[in-house]
Amino acid sequence: MMNKQRFKLPDHRHYQEAWGDEELDLLAQLVYHPLYGLVYRHRYKMALPRMPESDKVLEIGCGYGLFLPALSRRAKDLHAMDIHPLLGRVKSAMEKEGLKRIGFSRADILRLPYKNGSFDTVVCMSVLEHVVKLGDAISEMKRVIKKGGCLVAGFPVKNAVTKMLFKLIGRDDDEIHPNSHSSILGALDKQMSLCGTRVFPAYVPVDLGFYCIGEYRKND
Repeated sequence: MMNKQRFKLPDHRHYQEAWGDEELDLLAQLVYHPLYGLVYRHRYKMALPRMPESDKVLEIGCGYGLFLPALSRRAKDLHAMDIHPLLGRVKSAMEKEGLKRIGFSRADILRLPYKNGSFDTVVCMSVLEHVVKLGDAISEMKRVIKKGGCLVAGFPVKNAVTKMLFKLIGRDDDEIHPNSHSSILGALDKQMSLCGTRVFPAYVPVDLGFYCIGEYRKND
């Protein structure tokens, strides 16, 4: 049986110096921040219970690898991809974490370099809100998932409160996120079968939350 240890971030020392990608450097700062980090870390804690233990897992948009140590405890064979040019540094950081068998690929979400049905589970955190061709991205993710496999997708909720929170960190929500949570949920529902959702804070309607996690099944 795979290890079900509690969620743990990589060592903060990997990210204390800027790597050179403005948005990912900011994310790393926020995840480890004593206040903002309560929300940013909670995204990953929400996603883990939605993930089945799987033989082969792909994280799309792995960023600086913040979620990879936790995912490695749920996967026998873990792969990660992103479009940024710093994956060599991510690989080095993960090797320092003792994770030496992650397969890394630099690619675009619209052109995934994997065969049809390659993965039992695909994880995609805080990516879909940025993608202009949303339907095409979902189709491509679905293509690489096995029949009966799972997609775990996370994305921020767009409302007046979250717009204000993004403004506090110097970001215009409408500018950086062309897709709202409702458009993402609608696009996912058109192509895959919803198994369940989680919202932060818990027990509030999706539209009033900060972040949403959806688990979807590929049935065809």
